[in-house]
Amino acid sequence: MKEMLLVMFVVLCAGFDLRTYRIPNLLILAGAAAGIGIRFYTEGSSFAADAVAGVLIPAAVCVFLFLFSMIGAADIKMFMVIGIFSGGGQILMIMWYSLLTAALAALLRIRKYKLTYARASYLASYIRRIAAGEKTEAYISREEIQEKSQWLMHLAVPIAGGTLIWLLLQQL
Repeated sequence: MKEMLLVMFVVLCAGFDLRTYRIPNLLILAGAAAGIGIRFYTEGSSFAADAVAGVLIPAAVCVFLFLFSMIGAADIKMFMVIGIFSGGGQILMIMWYSLLTAALAALLRIRKYKLTYARASYLASYIRRIAAGEKTEAYISREEIQEKSQWLMHLAVPIAGGTLIWLLLQQL
């Protein structure tokens, strides 16, 4: 039952992200309530510390990515809800699978739109500016986000993919 609720949550998040570039806070709250409810029902109150760790770990890991506009707040909240379901001991593994899924999706997108040189140059320049101590800026500008540039990704999709991979591997 817990796995079914988690799958429903990540699929809904991915669907909303694909359609609207947003994940509604109401969906985040519903996912969190479902995760807390199902874990309390199946484990009693002993799950609380594990669920709190599952929430705090993604928040701590992703805060710097958020500050540089490399990940959105909704994506972090999605990870936090997944952490309620999976717990602190597993959320880093789910984040790892999601990162690998996102990297593969990014490579496919870069290849599809023939952006290899442009993206590599942009990343190298960005790293050079940071290393030189220049004022840091968002990796993705607000204008690019508003224009929904062709290379922007719906990160909820690889997060859902990473979660599904983790769930499948749990069954082996």
